Amino acid sequence: MNRSVKTYSTKNFKESFLNLNSQVSKFFDRGDEDFFCLRIEDVVSHAIIPVPPSREECHTLILVLEGYYDLKLGTTEYRVKPGDLIIQQAGKIFSIDRINRENKGFTCHFHPDILIGKSSNQAMSADFEFLNVWEDSLVRFDESRLPFVITLLQRLHIEYTHNQKPDFDIIHAYLLALLSEIKAFTDADEMEAKNATYHLVKRFKRLIHTRVKDNLGVSGFASLLNVSPNHLNKCTKQVAGFSASKLIDETKTMEAKYLLYQTSLTVSEIANELGFFDPSYFSRFFKKYTGQTPVEYRKMIEKS
Repeated sequence: MNRSVKTYSTKNFKESFLNLNSQVSKFFDRGDEDFFCLRIEDVVSHAIIPVPPSREECHTLILVLEGYYDLKLGTTEYRVKPGDLIIQQAGKIFSIDRINRENKGFTCHFHPDILIGKSSNQAMSADFEFLNVWEDSLVRFDESRLPFVITLLQRLHIEYTHNQKPDFDIIHAYLLALLSEIKAFTDADEMEAKNATYHLVKRFKRLIHTRVKDNLGVSGFASLLNVSPNHLNKCTKQVAGFSASKLIDETKTMEAKYLLYQTSLTVSEIANELGFFDPSYFSRFFKKYTGQTPVEYRKMIEKS
């Protein structure tokens, strides 16, 4: 039987895989549906297992300090041990068949849009390559870096749980610090043995971010990379799991969100900035990837 993999919002995932009694519900009643930072031990006993192959709209960082955590992420089975961080990237297929209810550590869950904030920008979030679905998911910190990561997760946990209305400016700042610590470690630990296909797609991704406002298309980017469009598409599918054109579209969508959030440009002006000469087509494009029109998305931001 052919079953599709369901993509869950935070709300739907909690309703499906947590026993939301009054004890556990109190941990999530903090005024923001798409962020939480909790101790694993506070929620693991309420988990409903197994979790079938699924996707989430949010990223989840899980740092194990005691015990172990088993899951299948992408095509790899992981046993996350003390001192390990697993990065469950938004959109990446995962499943959980069993759970160790003696786990201790932290789970930090956030929507990609939380990186669109007062002090961040498009280039900054693009730097956190480990949040992309095609990147490695397991980080094993050394003893020099782990205490800093624990401290930042503790600070996020305290801010989230100790106030009925957490200060999301503070959360945003500490989350960026946490992601920057992970980036510093993964950059230093990056293996040089990655193959040529991986490096081509990495160059392609960086080029998209620098030329996102140009209406180049797959052929244009392939020309800049000195490869054929077919080769670029084949490599992107191999590394990312989807087409080169979709990678371009997703990058344009994120840039549109930044412009809607941080500027007073009209929808027509934003469409033009991103290489769309028909604002109506841009609105349809944006709704295809977000479920909202640009106007609806901006109104949502203004209310938040």
